[in-house]
Amino acid sequence: GINVSYRLSDYFYMKASAQLNHISNGGRKDPNEGMNFPGGLISLNYVLNPKPFPVRLKEKFTHKPLGVIAHAFGSTRTAQATSVFQAESRLVLGLNLGLMKKIGRMNGLAIGGEYYYDGINEVYHQRTNQLLQTIVGGLNLQHYLFLGKLLFGQQVAWYLTPNTGFQNSIYQRYFLEYEVKKNWYAGFTLKAHGDHSDYFAFATGYFFKLN
Repeated sequence: GINVSYRLSDYFYMKASAQLNHISNGGRKDPNEGMNFPGGLISLNYVLNPKPFPVRLKEKFTHKPLGVIAHAFGSTRTAQATSVFQAESRLVLGLNLGLMKKIGRMNGLAIGGEYYYDGINEVYHQRTNQLLQTIVGGLNLQHYLFLGKLLFGQQVAWYLTPNTGFQNSIYQRYFLEYEVKKNWYAGFTLKAHGDHSDYFAFATGYFFKLN
């Protein structure tokens, strides 16, 4: 989404926003019938206790460390019951790595890859006789936003292994984590193909500085 604010006086300001929302079950169960819808807002806001905005001196950001950012993730996935098969759940476990360079206070760029185990492919193999890999690898380009203690990561990845069960060889991965201890993060990850979620999992991350 995007937001724009315009201050009319010390007590009033106008705000306009637009956003695209996506709702799904994060691939926890199939079928994943997601929904996309746009939204917008125009508002007039009143500030009860306005505060002055002091002009801060600009400081050049010079500390741009190179480091390794690592994420471990895991959850379960469920294949729905059919007239022939019972519902079955399997683990998904993986490790995501990136060599990252911070390019500012809030931004970092990285290149890396991941390997993960997705046991649900074993279930689909038994149901369809289609050869599907349970160990999947990928290479990715990564971008991170450091928003205080929040870490948001977005990645574009390419499968290294064949027979993943997806026609598209490109996928996305997202991380949303909170810094629970210095350089240690905990939160969630979502793997998706375009606007279709593959799976949602718990994640923990660590940023190890090399310089």
